[in-house]
Amino acid sequence: MTRTGSNIRNPASAPRRVMMLVYDAAQVLDIAGPVQLLSSAINPATGAPAYEVELVSEERGPVSTTCGLVFRVERSIADVAPAEFASLDTFMVTGGEGSRAAMENERLLAFVRNAAFSARRVVSICTGSVVLAAAGLLDRRRATTHWAYAPIMRKRFPKVVVEEDAIYIRDGKIWTSAGVTAGMDLALALIEEDLGREIALTLA
Repeated sequence: MTRTGSNIRNPASAPRRVMMLVYDAAQVLDIAGPVQLLSSAINPATGAPAYEVELVSEERGPVSTTCGLVFRVERSIADVAPAEFASLDTFMVTGGEGSRAAMENERLLAFVRNAAFSARRVVSICTGSVVLAAAGLLDRRRATTHWAYAPIMRKRFPKVVVEEDAIYIRDGKIWTSAGVTAGMDLALALIEEDLGREIALTLA
């Protein structure tokens, strides 16, 4: 798998590997919105899916969301071998009320750091940004989050430059997004970067 560049420059590349970290009390659209868009994207050069998307969590099995829907996750973070990070194109962290507990979970934070080190892109959806901040990935970077969490980020993580008025922000290889639907806007921006504006607009 190509580690840099885009499918426009390398149209014969295999599907980009995307991993999303989820946890209990996640916001369902923070998971389903970006995953649906990425899963629907087709590489125009090959006619094959442009992304291979996988959910992982601290433990395999059911992961609850705040609306009551449950995702079944097939692999835990312990099931992910360190060597797999080398082929990781995009690493994502979901948002939701569970982000408060996740940002205190050192086991999860260690996994986030390891995945982020190797991934070409690191993405947080909504309040997933506080998990990235707790892992130290947003220090001295611009970032956004759900407006209600902006004061929490400023107080807890003073090294982060919080801009809560943005829909999404890219600072280097790290992308953060604001509220729920902003996660879908960010996913479309990722697709546009990889596959071009026409495909992103078609999916939108």
